[in-house]
Amino acid sequence: MIAAILGALQINLTHRTYAITLIRPFGLRNSLRLQRLARRSESLHVEYELLHSQSPLWRAVAAPIPWHGAGSATFIYIPNRNGPGIDGFVQAVKRMGRPEADVVRIAPRHDAHEAASTIWDELLTHLVSSAGAHGIQRVYACLRNDNPSLAIVMKSGFAPYIEETLYHLPEIPLTTARTEVDCPNVRPQLEQDSFALQRLHRCFTPPLVQRAEGVLVSNGEAPSPLDLRAWWQPEQFEGFVYERAQEIVAAVQIQRGRQAHWLRVLADSNAADVMGELLDCALHAAAHYRKRTIYCSLRPYQEGLAPLLHERGFKAIASLTRLVKHTTREIRQEVAAPAKELFEVTLTGILTSNHPHDAHGVNTEVSVIHFNGKTS
Repeated sequence: MIAAILGALQINLTHRTYAITLIRPFGLRNSLRLQRLARRSESLHVEYELLHSQSPLWRAVAAPIPWHGAGSATFIYIPNRNGPGIDGFVQAVKRMGRPEADVVRIAPRHDAHEAASTIWDELLTHLVSSAGAHGIQRVYACLRNDNPSLAIVMKSGFAPYIEETLYHLPEIPLTTARTEVDCPNVRPQLEQDSFALQRLHRCFTPPLVQRAEGVLVSNGEAPSPLDLRAWWQPEQFEGFVYERAQEIVAAVQIQRGRQAHWLRVLADSNAADVMGELLDCALHAAAHYRKRTIYCSLRPYQEGLAPLLHERGFKAIASLTRLVKHTTREIRQEVAAPAKELFEVTLTGILTSNHPHDAHGVNTEVSVIHFNGKTS
């Protein structure tokens, strides 16, 4: 009887004789296995890979309990004895102060074995499920457009929502520095700027991208200014704002990494004079970092800023696609109150530079799922 049940499970779960596997959190006993797998793994997040140089083993050891400690999670894929003997792992890093995580590495490589795509799907599904159980609402990936792995990640439920052009400045020349007198309207970003920055984001970012990146809050909740302050932690970010008539009209943030830095802009792409001053002040600050290599990605609605980057020595080196997968989360409310509708489940639109869009430049088709009735 037991043998019959096990046989049925083996067939019904995946229709493969070798598909019953074990996915478990990383433990110290897996150190040698992870070290071996890391040598034939690949990145699922271009930005994280360019900024940080930590090995997968170091990140795993620093966070032995998933999503605690250093905020990372590593899961090991142990194959069935009857299968091809291909093991693997997936690793994600939680964003500080945000209910979000980035998938950073996975193994085996997508072209290592015919079963690699199946292993990826199982690992990514397990990772997203674990993230949701720990309160993480969105899981992200970021790949080059010409990477064959992009199709595999999409088959695992990750939805592309934006394309970007990646610019690179190998070394910031010190001659670009400006003094305070040259930028009288530019000042460092402060904690009390959170709401003004959120307003800027709403003005210059299409709604689809806001939903994908968690700026629009669902279920009638108000965004917390504490989350915004934690988003730009001083030890990881340095920001500058352009203030005119006591109103912030543009901003630049520098995300600092171990081996390079990432420049983010938040402004009207037609405000060349404003962004020119902001960029020069930001590059002047970054020129004093130990590492002076810097990247900047522009989205289709920011392409008007590309000439400013070219003038300062940046070169376009790649096209990127950012993807998101929303997790499930429990919503609690009083029984007497009617349940509100929960949306943002599936995003099928993607913002590109060569597709027809609406007034914001976005294909805003969104799959909506409603949950009505009582909630726990």
